Amino acid sequence: MNWKEDSSTGSLNVGISPEGDTLLTVYSEPVGAEVYLDMNYIGTTPLPDYAIDTSEHLLELKLEGYQDYSGYVQLYSGENKIINKKLDLITQKRGLEWLIGVGLLGAAVKVYLDRGKKK
Repeated sequence: MNWKEDSSTGSLNVGISPEGDTLLTVYSEPVGAEVYLDMNYIGTTPLPDYAIDTSEHLLELKLEGYQDYSGYVQLYSGENKIINKKLDLITQKRGLEWLIGVGLLGAAVKVYLDRGKKK
């Protein structure tokens, strides 16, 4: 329930908050991830105070170059739920080798997944 006093008239306005006052806030690291709720796009992170109905929802975060996040979130009436997810960087994959990073003097380091060969 919420209320507001009108000082000019002395009246008091009282209202009952609808169930839709349940709020979801979504942060990601890095910022700028697309946010999907029940497979519907609702914005990008940071996404503050998104009004939502109470129930279980599928939450997805997508950002190019990062592993997608997908999980269920349960929301209750009047709740202000905050989700903060760190997205994992996707390593570049070519055939059976993965480019791991940069070695000494800028040389690329490759680890081969077949037969345990390393260079």
